[in-house]
Amino acid sequence: MQYDWAPEELQQRRRLVQFWREERDNKIVCAFQPVPQESYRGRVNRISPFCIVSCIFWESQRQCYMTSVDLVVLLEFLLNIRMSMEEKNRVRRNLQIYKPVTAGKNRDETMDIYRLIMSFPSPKPRHIEKDIKVFNWNTVPLALQKVVTKYHTSVLKKKQKHQEQ
Repeated sequence: MQYDWAPEELQQRRRLVQFWREERDNKIVCAFQPVPQESYRGRVNRISPFCIVSCIFWESQRQCYMTSVDLVVLLEFLLNIRMSMEEKNRVRRNLQIYKPVTAGKNRDETMDIYRLIMSFPSPKPRHIEKDIKVFNWNTVPLALQKVVTKYHTSVLKKKQKHQEQ
């Protein structure tokens, strides 16, 4: 998703990425593709069977990033669950090993990416105007695999336990 951007995506410094999923043999299989901003048309992000997140180009770093908000939204979608705030915070703490950057309006080194993130139209890669963690796009597959493996295993155990009762 980091390569071959359309001129509009380069100008906006954002590429929308659509994910879809299915479960096969107790495994989650997902795929993704870029989608133009115009095709989004303000749809709610959690429409089944797909989820749209932002791949954000941070010009000064010459790298692509994903916000922690989008990462959690994508995880909920892939796992087909709604996480409590406590679970979301636990996930964010577990993902600290991928060294996210904290972007904020009062941080000189990240002010540009913070302003860019705050300026995006729907689907918004943030909820409120406060400091936000951004993950290098290269770490996203590792982060997804780490969390999905933990959660998917526990969800399967709960389903099996429920079926036995």
